[in-house]
Amino acid sequence: MIVSSILRTESKYNASDYFAALLLSAGAAGYSFGTEGTEGSNNSAFGIAMLVVSILCDALVPNIQKRIMSKGLSAAGLMVNTNAVGFSVLLFAMPVP
Repeated sequence: MIVSSILRTESKYNASDYFAALLLSAGAAGYSFGTEGTEGSNNSAFGIAMLVVSILCDALVPNIQKRIMSKGLSAAGLMVNTNAVGFSVLLFAMPVP
């Protein structure tokens, strides 16, 4: 919602949207508290970083897709383009050890 307002998408949100965002943030914060005293505490910081990246991507992608579709691209065309980009990233990410 914050990212959407920064991008000026003029989207309106109701109380349930804010509640869902609050639960998602609480889950990410709770993840960091559950690893105290376990092995691999360095993995916790990496996991939290990955959660933050995932949340940011989940915030950006629907807004970008909405903007692209408003320019006339069909849903099928959007899905083909999204999968092509994902596949090309996967090709380069898979061989990396």
